[in-house]
Amino acid sequence: MKTNLRNVAIPGTGIPLSMVCVNKLLAYLFLLVAYPLICLVAAVWASRMEREPLSQAYSRQLLCPQDWFSFWRLNCGLASFHANATSARGYEMENKWTFLLLSLIHI
Repeated sequence: MKTNLRNVAIPGTGIPLSMVCVNKLLAYLFLLVAYPLICLVAAVWASRMEREPLSQAYSRQLLCPQDWFSFWRLNCGLASFHANATSARGYEMENKWTFLLLSLIHI
């Protein structure tokens, strides 16, 4: 998962998500502390832009976000879980470096 997230940043920050996948403790801290704070900042922005109450915007952003990044992140987590659970060879292509090398071979 760390390899897959090295080119993806937290929106608006430039901080790669691979930095929070260094170990389990850091990942849990990110999920329990940093992610709610990031959602709060996004909710403040959304409440000003969409003129909705801050509490409603925060609840939506934290519990059921509707932006492309959240859907992509959900898909990434699900794919990583399935790859780990099944050890299927098809997931080798999720590693960008492996994908690029094999693409060059098959040109």
